[in-house]
Amino acid sequence: MMSWRSNAKKSDPLNKRIPKNPKYSHVKATVDTGASLGKYLARLEDMRKNYRFRPDEIFKRLKATTFVQLVVQVALTRMQDDEEVEDEEPTPLPEDESPPDTARSTLNSIVHGIGELDVADDEPSQPPSPRLPPTSPYLLLDVRDTDEYQRCHVISAKSYPVAMLSRSCNYFTQDILDYSNKPGHIIILYDDNERMAPQAATVFVQRGVDNVFLLSGGMRVLHRVFPQGIITGSLPPSCLPSPPPSSRRSQRTPRHPPALPALPIPS
Repeated sequence: MMSWRSNAKKSDPLNKRIPKNPKYSHVKATVDTGASLGKYLARLEDMRKNYRFRPDEIFKRLKATTFVQLVVQVALTRMQDDEEVEDEEPTPLPEDESPPDTARSTLNSIVHGIGELDVADDEPSQPPSPRLPPTSPYLLLDVRDTDEYQRCHVISAKSYPVAMLSRSCNYFTQDILDYSNKPGHIIILYDDNERMAPQAATVFVQRGVDNVFLLSGGMRVLHRVFPQGIITGSLPPSCLPSPPPSSRRSQRTPRHPPALPALPIPS
């Protein structure tokens, strides 16, 4: 008797695709399992929708006008916060409590005959306080040399020479690590006229910093759009506007009429 065999191929349960439910399509994984093809494609789609790139660049750009709007918005928010703090009344200390003693407040002890105490040796060593989260939504970095930064720089900028990226380790400062890939925060690089900032931004992206931006045009375009209030110090010659070209006629050597020979004076 011949046994009947099904012609259907047995499907491997490991290769079976799980049907997607659109109801839970917005749910994201809470555990970061590292780089994956899905994350890479999602990042490319986000960059394609929200940012513009040049054909030979892998980083994002920021216009000078957009940067100034960001600076003004952050300054206004800080002013409002300061006004709210000033309006609050300080909490008075109870009458039976005195301010805590410090290393310099030993006058009361001397008056009572106790003498000066070595407070630094008596106090137990305290662990370093944890770093506070960044308060500004952007970190502005000047990638020029330190001397050029001290002569002239954009307000709220910090010096980060591009030579730091040539280190084999510790090439990022603690501020960069605090802002790197943090949601709602960006890192902005600039120089005078894009001499070295594009290369620095490329290295940032290659080393895993995805929220880095390049200030388009550098200080030259920024000074042309906002000549006052945004840059401090004396501008370098590379940021100054070039003189208008003079006409070709003015560049030529003026021609003088040929000198006539001396004629005899008639008697």
